[in-house]
Amino acid sequence: MDTAVFDALPMAVGRLDAAGRLTAANAAWRRLFGEAESSAARADFDDDDYVAACEAAAAGGDVAAGGLAASLREVLDGRVASASRDYYRAWMGQPFWFRVEIRALPGGGAVVVHTDITQHHRALDAAVAAARLDPLTGLLNRRAFQDVLHQRLLGGVRQGGALLVLDLDRFKTVNDRHGHAAGDMLLCALARRLRYALRPHDRVARMGGDEFLVLIDSLPADQSVEPVVRRLRRVVEQPVAVGTERVDVGASIGAIRLDGRITDVDTAIAEADRRMYLDKHGRTDALAAVDDLLARARQRA
Repeated sequence: MDTAVFDALPMAVGRLDAAGRLTAANAAWRRLFGEAESSAARADFDDDDYVAACEAAAAGGDVAAGGLAASLREVLDGRVASASRDYYRAWMGQPFWFRVEIRALPGGGAVVVHTDITQHHRALDAAVAAARLDPLTGLLNRRAFQDVLHQRLLGGVRQGGALLVLDLDRFKTVNDRHGHAAGDMLLCALARRLRYALRPHDRVARMGGDEFLVLIDSLPADQSVEPVVRRLRRVVEQPVAVGTERVDVGASIGAIRLDGRITDVDTAIAEADRRMYLDKHGRTDALAAVDDLLARARQRA
């Protein structure tokens, strides 16, 4: 192949002899291995023995390098005509993924092609992360939270902890008066407040609608969950600026301790949800009684 064409290829291409030594490499290959800060497949050794470099890296604990070395040996020994592996490495201080394709050459040896597939892996990682997030608030979605809670319940009672279900009061009124866009702005603002009100290792998720789930990761047996409930209620009840208006809502909260008695995710959420409804209706009844007393006082006046 013409050297200029060989060097113009965006993939890093190298040719190995039957013993696994590098006999030719294009410009992309030289950049890839010559500028590497650290690599399992680094080729800065005296005799350009690419396979030996992979095997040495594998001996140092790099599992991916071991797999690559095994594929190289299979092709060079004639056991298979080709092989392909995805390979992760650090290059110039950044994480990169490459697809390494190895093909046997007539008469012995092989050609090795490294294709940068980093963007593909980043897009895949982003898609996986997005699938675990509520698209409106950026909080965990219900399914992701259930996975986290499941792992937490498997841990038993060693750390303690608590599960809270939080439902907004008067949220429908905000939607009716100010529109659904205002309701969405309110949900996003409250989601940020809830994140800031919790510790880094606690988790909060949007269950759906105006309902949230909170996992308090560790809570000693002698410590009540009530201070957490009061703090979150105060955080939610502070007015929120929505456009030119300031709106306020309340919070009904149900909480259960994670003390080992409940080991099923659905059961835990259902019990916290039941307590949330008791809180909502109990406080609603109390507020109604206060309103009735005030109305009677005004009548007497």
